[in-house]
Amino acid sequence: MLYSQGVITQDQLRTALDAQKQAARSDQPQRRIGRWLIQQRSLNELQLARALSAQWNCPLYSAERLDVKQAAQLLPRLLVESSGGLPLRRSSSGRLLVAFEERLDHCVSLALERMHGLPVEAGVMPSSEFRAARADLIAAKFPKLRLIEVANRNVLVRAMVKRMEEFQPLDAALVRVHEYFWLRMWRTLEHDPESAEDLLAVESDFA
Repeated sequence: MLYSQGVITQDQLRTALDAQKQAARSDQPQRRIGRWLIQQRSLNELQLARALSAQWNCPLYSAERLDVKQAAQLLPRLLVESSGGLPLRRSSSGRLLVAFEERLDHCVSLALERMHGLPVEAGVMPSSEFRAARADLIAAKFPKLRLIEVANRNVLVRAMVKRMEEFQPLDAALVRVHEYFWLRMWRTLEHDPESAEDLLAVESDFA
């Protein structure tokens, strides 16, 4: 895509591919070709994000789209830190805007869509902006969170049922985000953020 758009030359692409292959042979952590091109200063982060936006036919977001107070209600802090998804805001058209750094994660997008009952518009954001915006969001106030590790699915279900009996929510929703089961409970039918509590459960091998 970068080569066909004329952003990089054939020699620059070949050099980056050679570096990627050499790193793989020496058991270095894998990186996408765009990272190698940036390291070689063949392109910058904005050019890479624009190319990914065109390749995936998705929006290109900037950190200015982040509404910290609103975004903190959309996804638990732990999932912001671990999933690679950065919720930004609710748009005026009723969509959830979610940014990703280098690849779109459809599991995160689907979980947000099911949790909030709104369509998700996933896009990319240049790496430096993404990381700065994520740091700002992580520092915000999130709904109360409980994290539990369980031995199996039966224990997980019992733990969730017990917490719901204690919390007595008027509404609740359960979705899966990769290895995490995310239960959100509200004490109001209007889903007031102040009334919400999150429970994240993950199965662990205690053997």
